[in-house]
Amino acid sequence: MVFFVQSDHVPLLEVYRDSEEIGTHQPYKVFEILQCSYVIGVVANYGAFSIGFEHEDGDALQLVVLSPEEKNSWLERLQCKLLAMHSLQVIVIIIL
Repeated sequence: MVFFVQSDHVPLLEVYRDSEEIGTHQPYKVFEILQCSYVIGVVANYGAFSIGFEHEDGDALQLVVLSPEEKNSWLERLQCKLLAMHSLQVIVIIIL
């Protein structure tokens, strides 16, 4: 999975079947994450995080990575870039 910002305006999550396909820039699946209402870590799963959307017809994306460190890296990068682009409304931080 790759976080990609098209033309500095459209944030995308691109899914590739393997790392070799990334160079071809032909993703298997693409998710536009333009109008997010939240990007949060899932408390019950150390490697999971969720991206929710402002519009009611958009289902939240549930994503899982291999480690808590990788999850934190994804959360930090997504939150910072989406906030800078005005595509994220609020950051929710949960401290356990």
